[in-house]
Amino acid sequence: MPSFAVQQPPTVPTASTNGVNGFSSFTNGVGANAVNGVNGVHANGTQTPPNGAAKASGSHIIPKTKEIVSSLSGVEVEEIEDKSDLVEMGIDSLMAMELIREIDAAFKLTLETDQLMQLTDFRSLVACIGTALGLDAYGTGDGVNGTSGAHINGTSDKSNGTGVSNGVNGVNGVNGVAHGATLPASTVHDVFRATKSATDEFIVKNKMDNYYTHVRPKSTMLCAAYIVEAFEKLGCSIKNAQPGQNLAAFSYLPKHEKFMKELYKIIGPDETGLVEIVGGELVRTAVPCPEKSAEALFQEALRDVPDHAPEFKLSALTGCKLAECLSGKADGLQIIFGSVEGRKTVSDVYAVAPVNFTWIQQASFFVEKLLRRLPADGGPIKILEMGAGTGGTTGTLVPMIAALGVPVTYTFTDLSSSLVAAARKRFKQYPFMEFKVVNMESAPDPSLINTQRIVLANACVHATRSLPISLHNIRQILRSDGMLMLLEETEQLPWVDFVFGLLEGWWLFEDGRTYAQVSAEHWEKVLRGAGFGHVDYTDGKCREAQVQRIIFGFASDIRSAGSH
Repeated sequence: MPSFAVQQPPTVPTASTNGVNGFSSFTNGVGANAVNGVNGVHANGTQTPPNGAAKASGSHIIPKTKEIVSSLSGVEVEEIEDKSDLVEMGIDSLMAMELIREIDAAFKLTLETDQLMQLTDFRSLVACIGTALGLDAYGTGDGVNGTSGAHINGTSDKSNGTGVSNGVNGVNGVNGVAHGATLPASTVHDVFRATKSATDEFIVKNKMDNYYTHVRPKSTMLCAAYIVEAFEKLGCSIKNAQPGQNLAAFSYLPKHEKFMKELYKIIGPDETGLVEIVGGELVRTAVPCPEKSAEALFQEALRDVPDHAPEFKLSALTGCKLAECLSGKADGLQIIFGSVEGRKTVSDVYAVAPVNFTWIQQASFFVEKLLRRLPADGGPIKILEMGAGTGGTTGTLVPMIAALGVPVTYTFTDLSSSLVAAARKRFKQYPFMEFKVVNMESAPDPSLINTQRIVLANACVHATRSLPISLHNIRQILRSDGMLMLLEETEQLPWVDFVFGLLEGWWLFEDGRTYAQVSAEHWEKVLRGAGFGHVDYTDGKCREAQVQRIIFGFASDIRSAGSH
């Protein structure tokens, strides 16, 4: 690490992350910075007017606010009660900016984010708006009357106040049946082997077979160009330095220490070779900088490899603000997830970019073949998706399941209540779906233990603090004949670090790893240690088969013949 890296400005408050979903690791709740248990308190500590100073009626506030919350969360207006917990409805720290904009449009009122951080339930939100407008929404003479049963961390003591804790279950109730359809282990193994052998076909079909020769070099050079331009803004000119010259020092936030190491790798000898580290100093090499600007390289990539546009767009989204993120003037989490453009871009990366969609299609292939082998008289099979995020995987699997017409309960889960809310709106036409806020780093709710036939997790388990703990928790959710399907990158891609390395959650691992993502062999080791009876993963002859894998962890040993 260059010695100048220790020069650091004061820490600037930024949105916090929590380590689950590297691309979707969020603070769980609107009240993340508020005091627990402060129910029915006016925003900003505003006090109730003294006796005799009653406010004018604001009865219109409640229906308008319900419409706003319903629009953002997907919860039906009639299901929203005074005690409905904001976090459980999906109004968390990432949704705060949208809520502020909607309130401004409806009431011509601008609230501060800090005010929303103190709110807990729907009643407190209405009271906050009423207080700011000088109106009494509840006709009580004060704004908030009494306390609510909701808690700031989203673990409300109500059973179903918002209609969201049970989800939309068109199949079999909250907990489902204890034993759904059963398949012989040999059948499951046969379907897996067919899926594994088709890896190269999926890679070619989805135009991933030229990734290492055509796509990765372009994405890496684009990242390098953004780094050169960002360093220039911060007072470190790589472009104007002579070969052998020590580069100027500059300051960055302490939280980006590990991220900076990855940036040095991108411009270092292992990738683009623009610099090298000599005696702890960053030294310019003779390798020329990109002649074109980062913007020109970005547009060129969109023309040359349009199928891979989402990953280039996401790199550009953060790259053009890299200097501001390093100095603390901007926050990567808000850039990626705090705007409509950012959420659309990251959603496309996980839903349609070949680097992810190739393996989503392969996972869908496995699930479809398995479901087609279900006995006609069997009960519904239960599938739970962990860290489902923006719904990139869900959007492929759920329509396929609906078309099959087989009995299934599909539970969409994520740590972020705002993402769960968005999914509830997007997938509301599927009656076999449920929606829950679930933290895979915590012990599972008793109602989930030993219930799921398939747990699916795409690009999220690696972003937890401890793989052994997270996998142990998932293992508890599975039935004895259940399986875990992990979709994980098993080779490092520079652009992934360039984008997601800005997020605190990317670096929260504390289980002995040196990097968030690990090899297939490492996954096999920790899965076996977490109690899985058999582990296998996809592979192929194409080099791109190593980029990402579907890693299967079977609760029991299903082998009827030898595997890899």
